[in-house]
Amino acid sequence: YLYAGDGKGGFALPQQIGLQGGVTALTAGKFGRVDLFDSLLIGLASSQNSFSLATFSGSYQGLISSATLPLDGEATNIALGDFGDVGPDAAFISGGQVVLLHSSSMQFEKLSLPATPVALALGTFLYDRNPDTQIALLTADGSVQFAVHNEFDPRRRTVEEMKAIRDAVMSQQ
Repeated sequence: YLYAGDGKGGFALPQQIGLQGGVTALTAGKFGRVDLFDSLLIGLASSQNSFSLATFSGSYQGLISSATLPLDGEATNIALGDFGDVGPDAAFISGGQVVLLHSSSMQFEKLSLPATPVALALGTFLYDRNPDTQIALLTADGSVQFAVHNEFDPRRRTVEEMKAIRDAVMSQQ
């Protein structure tokens, strides 16, 4: 149900939003082209053992269904982060794999990883000269592993490099 504000500090009558199954995961935030409203991404499982990911966009008229995309398995643990598209993308677990939903193309990318995750978190966890989004993976045995991008470079900066960076910043002021 969607409970809109009534303009008087309360709520208007609930608006029912029909979904194609039971909810397995839910997240809200900036997805794709960033605008005034957030998006809502919902993992769904139907009674016929089919799975999907539904995306909704916020608007002045309420939630608008953007897409419902079929999945190979149940979607869990949806997170939003920057993976190089025009705006934030979605990462989630489906069928024991990490899957990215690229916001610019609405296409899935399954990541081939040596771990089977049960949960994930996005962030910058390890030092990297190219600070792109990294993925922390919790596995069933309780270990945490990190997936990083192809350009990952953990070398520390030299004194000369730090001076050059400082000089470049100072010359722009």
